[in-house]
Amino acid sequence: QVPGYLGIVRLLSNGSIDTSYGTAGKQSVRPAGSTVGNSYGQVIGTNGVYFLGLSAGGGSFYRCLATKVDFNGDLVTSWGTGGFVEADNNNGAGGEFDACYRAKLDSSGNLFVFGESQSGGIIVKITSAGVLDTSFGGDGVVYNFITGSNNYARSGLLLSDGRILSIGSATAWCGNIGLTLLNADGSLDTTFSPTLNDVKFSENTPGKLILNVGA
Repeated sequence: QVPGYLGIVRLLSNGSIDTSYGTAGKQSVRPAGSTVGNSYGQVIGTNGVYFLGLSAGGGSFYRCLATKVDFNGDLVTSWGTGGFVEADNNNGAGGEFDACYRAKLDSSGNLFVFGESQSGGIIVKITSAGVLDTSFGGDGVVYNFITGSNNYARSGLLLSDGRILSIGSATAWCGNIGLTLLNADGSLDTTFSPTLNDVKFSENTPGKLILNVGA
């Protein structure tokens, strides 16, 4: 991998590198204008693979990055902007660290990306065409649903009724597990207030549940 780029390697069925792909079986990609492109996770769709990570556009901020490649390992340039979608909670104004780690695809091909923001957990909804879905949170991005710096949405579940269950950490990296239930439009579902036995809570308010696993 070239430093600062997302590295993709194509393997043959026997596990050896396919040297006919890219340069000696590898290629490195990142969004135009970005100084960083990488991946922390991936999800396989019906017509390609989505990589989730972060990008840096200069200055002191990072953005959630989703990259789509086809099953040959080539960028799907018709998706997003040249195969990339970038999003953050501050419209690229700087001063934030946003990154995404996991994603789920719904039956319509919409991609729900789960990650972190300095202002709290972040979820991004991207349409099958690679466009931020403005019906979700107003601009395609919902963040700060678990309050406090450096809180993560590590993964999530898409429920059959359209709601989204976010699963992550709360309170600065350690000590608590945060569960948040969002409506299909990205708003907090305040009917979510489960009761668990023999568990100590850091917070149990309508819409979110934080379990103090270290207590």
